[in-house]
Amino acid sequence: MQFAKHTLFFCCLFLWKTTGAVLNNRNAAKSFVKNYNHHRDITIHKVSFTQKGYIQFLKYISHVPPLTEYTFCIWVRSNNLTYSHPLLSYSKHEEERLIRVWISPHGTDINLEILEHHLFKIPIHFVENHWYHICQSWSSYQASWNLYLNGKLKSSGIEPQLRGVIIKGDGDIVVGQEYTDFDKGLDDGIEGDVFGFNFVLSPTSFAPIVDFPLRRHYQRREEGLHKLPPLISRPANDVPGVLSYFTIEPNRRQKGIVDVFNDVFNFFDPPTIRVQKNKQVRFGPRIINDIDDFTPKPTGLKLVELSYNCFLGRGAPLSGEDVLISWTRSPVRVFGGAILKTIPPFCT
Repeated sequence: MQFAKHTLFFCCLFLWKTTGAVLNNRNAAKSFVKNYNHHRDITIHKVSFTQKGYIQFLKYISHVPPLTEYTFCIWVRSNNLTYSHPLLSYSKHEEERLIRVWISPHGTDINLEILEHHLFKIPIHFVENHWYHICQSWSSYQASWNLYLNGKLKSSGIEPQLRGVIIKGDGDIVVGQEYTDFDKGLDDGIEGDVFGFNFVLSPTSFAPIVDFPLRRHYQRREEGLHKLPPLISRPANDVPGVLSYFTIEPNRRQKGIVDVFNDVFNFFDPPTIRVQKNKQVRFGPRIINDIDDFTPKPTGLKLVELSYNCFLGRGAPLSGEDVLISWTRSPVRVFGGAILKTIPPFCT
């Protein structure tokens, strides 16, 4: 008789646990469908270039300070890779080239040039009619550059000759054309779509804690280059300790009979649908770490991570004093008949 009572008790408890799990599944499924439909209702704005008849580009109206570090990101889709595609052109007086980032003809590689020094030429093999998320970062303190493609670090390097240089301010930031090539015809220029161009005054990694002696190259005034002041070391107490990520007191409480029963019935729980609101994009792997929220992060790295989510902020995921150019908030002049179009997010 006693055995029958225990059996009935376990059967009732099992049914109660199973019913609760099924109800949780239904609620999770409803939440998933609601979030999915919500993202489908969002629209974003892209700019389309044809380069037919007129030079087409975007010129941002912004006061550019002297640059020692920066990161920019942009989404681009080409429908004709025959000619060079300038992603970023920063120059002065339409003739002095300060920063150039461009895709080579036929989409074979991507290039960076700072102060007319060719820093890299990275093979990529771009394909027409495909969206690509491209980010590039520079730090004069470290003389280092980083290139990100579709949310991943593609390549990085250093250029010791440019350590400590200051890139002149008060220049023109242009997307879609090389702003110093107007006398060379209409061959170059993006033919396709761009979206989410953002430019921040921050690299993707902090300056090193130790001081590096700054090279004394390019101190001549006629070259337009100036030397940075000595790098200030970050105090050691600014660096978070590893143990701060973990709880101090270990959990060594002995299990009781109720814990044993919970373990038994948890084994029979059907799998549940887990919805993570902060990671809803299904466009590919990202460079996000679960513990990154606990550590200070450069604005440049935040831009790389957040702008890969194309509907976050409708292409402008950041704001603040480090943001020089925002896709949705910065004034811009449109030249040559480039067209603004409303589209659903393409990265879902």
